Amino acid sequence: MAKKIQLLRGKEVKLKSATNPSGYALSDAEFFVDTTQHKVIVGDANATPDGRFALANESEVKAVQTEVEGIAQDVADIQLDYAQTASGNTITANSVAVGNADGKLTGVTGTAGQFIGFDANGVPIAQSVNTSSALNKSATVTLPVVSGTTTTVAVSGMVANADPFFVIPQWGANMTDEKSAWNKIISVESQAGSLKFTTSGSTATAVTFNVFWTA
Repeated sequence: MAKKIQLLRGKEVKLKSATNPSGYALSDAEFFVDTTQHKVIVGDANATPDGRFALANESEVKAVQTEVEGIAQDVADIQLDYAQTASGNTITANSVAVGNADGKLTGVTGTAGQFIGFDANGVPIAQSVNTSSALNKSATVTLPVVSGTTTTVAVSGMVANADPFFVIPQWGANMTDEKSAWNKIISVESQAGSLKFTTSGSTATAVTFNVFWTA
């Protein structure tokens, strides 16, 4: 039985572009067949620079697929290499700390408070925090009831050239009033061995806080 075939006809035009400003401008969703590139082009007002985009043809899709498959294989190869043991042919134990087929760190033991670091040979070892570090300076201080808008609080152990970098409140039993007082603080200024607090008004309760500084 014979069947009728719908024949799509269109006129030959040149599309509007920077070099052909008087050319035909595609409207949204209107399509155009580029007989030179063998591509279908669709109008889209949001597309730049010419208000249209070209649909990828089969060869372009296959090229992208091949590239993606290649990248996926490269990633798989890297993961496989990383999981090799120290006797493998690509990775040594010291360079990446691989100790088993799962790619885990070699066994490192230490004491509470230590962290894992690397020595000069790249081997992971347990290391202790230097408690004498300048970043380890802190003190617990009390911000008294403020009458007015400013008050200065002396900080025990904080030298004149110290650089405070963190102030944090320690809530007590009267947390609601303490929060209200703390929220009135506008600024904190470092002075020689002390902190100057500027508030938006008087406060009704004292607040205990911790201050940390470098020196």
